[in-house]
Order: sequence, then C-alpha cells, then structure tokens
Amino acid sequence: MGFDSSDIHVEGLREGTLDATLVQDPFRIGYEAVKSLAEKLSGRTPARRLDLPARVIVKSDLDKPDVKALLFPEWLKGKQ
Repeated sequence: MGFDSSDIHVEGLREGTLDATLVQDPFRIGYEAVKSLAEKLSGRTPARRLDLPARVIVKSDLDKPDVKALLFPEWLKGKQ
C-alpha cells in the first residue's frame, strides 16, 4: 500500500509490487482553501470543516481519465 502519488507508486502499481495507493487531490485542496479564504474576506462564514476524501487507486484504475488527471495533472493540459 502506498500513500500519495509519485512515479514510484505508479510504477509499483503497474508492476504489481503495490496493490493500491491512497491519493489526495492537492488541486482541490488548494481550490477549497482559496475559496474559503475568499468567503471569509467577503464577510461570509466558510464551512468549519470540509470533507475532501482521499481515493484508493489500484492498477486497473491507472488508465481512467479521471485517475490520470489526479496522478498526472500535466496530462490534463494536453486534453484542453
């Protein structure tokens, strides 16, 4: 089991040395932080707690577009 995304984790999934890796979404975390700050600065009260779940990625997920975008954000640039 791995934690977070790296080339080593993806390679481990592809080769079978890892069964799964638990991945966070750093772009969403950053987006929600800026959104909360903007709400606070505009006088609104942002949510006290946000549930930004991690995702378990297994080998069969690696070619899915949403997983590619999560693991390799630069891949998404080529799709726009």
